[in-house]
Amino acid sequence: MKVRHREPADLPVVKAFLADNHSTRVARLGRMAYPLDHPALLAETDDGTFAGLLTYVPDPDDGSCEILTLHAVNQWQGAGTALISAVERVAAEQGIRRLWLITTNDNVDALRFYRGAASGSRTYAWAASTSAEPGSSRRSPRSATTAFRFATR
Repeated sequence: MKVRHREPADLPVVKAFLADNHSTRVARLGRMAYPLDHPALLAETDDGTFAGLLTYVPDPDDGSCEILTLHAVNQWQGAGTALISAVERVAAEQGIRRLWLITTNDNVDALRFYRGAASGSRTYAWAASTSAEPGSSRRSPRSATTAFRFATR
């Protein structure tokens, strides 16, 4: 699996992939964000076939980087792991020591993946929150979120 930065020529594929994954707009810190407005990494198989996408929001002043979206064409084939490793390297090169993300608790595959990605040689913490979606008075497991924080190597 190879990972590279998004290039202008990738826009049609990336745009369609985000749309297919219902991620052209995503919730970020109580507001809607557009992943295309942020840096991205693409995973490709050895033959150059598109395999996945990770968008991120670096904040060098805060020393952190948020993983905004992460999707693989085929789960459990290595694209997600390769993308997480690549964004760790990118963050470390920028002096960023902390990666973080938030996912909903009903996204069981994501929870399993991030717990696995956070283990091993990385320093990490995860915390569950039972807070409802912004503006909602309902508190349910479906609207609860889990935050993961990784330390870069």
